[in-house]
Amino acid sequence: MFSAVPRGPGLQRIYNSTSSRLAELERALDLKEKEREAALEKERLMAVKYKELDIFKLDIIARELKALDNELGRVGSGVKSLSQDSSRLRNYDEQQMVSQHSNNLLDQCKLLRAHIRDVINKCLSETQKMQLGMWSTAMFCEAGNSKIRCSDSKLGRAMAACARAPAQ
Repeated sequence: MFSAVPRGPGLQRIYNSTSSRLAELERALDLKEKEREAALEKERLMAVKYKELDIFKLDIIARELKALDNELGRVGSGVKSLSQDSSRLRNYDEQQMVSQHSNNLLDQCKLLRAHIRDVINKCLSETQKMQLGMWSTAMFCEAGNSKIRCSDSKLGRAMAACARAPAQ
């Protein structure tokens, strides 16, 4: 029968050096595997951290856009008031000119607010939108010829109607 340990001085020396080299390589392999696992864990943690930072940046951007949306709402209210007050002018041509310009400005405000809200919708998840108060303000969407007012009490139905509304 064959034994596990070779017989003879030359073979014994080769076996011992090969065994020690094998043990050394196994230790090196274990060390490299641990380093690899540590590097993968570090990469995973960094990816999570960067994702959190990106979400944080988007949240900040959305909050700034929300402030601009509110400011445009106030500007729109002022323009609407100007349009209504234009009827008090004595000169008919001036009335028409002010009314026409204020209507154009009001339309631009509406388009800008819609664009800002679209950008906010792309930036945020539904939870973040709720935290930002995105749906607590009056929001409008086209559904055929009628407009649906999205408010807290009708949030689900209005959002569903907005989602079903055909894009034009």
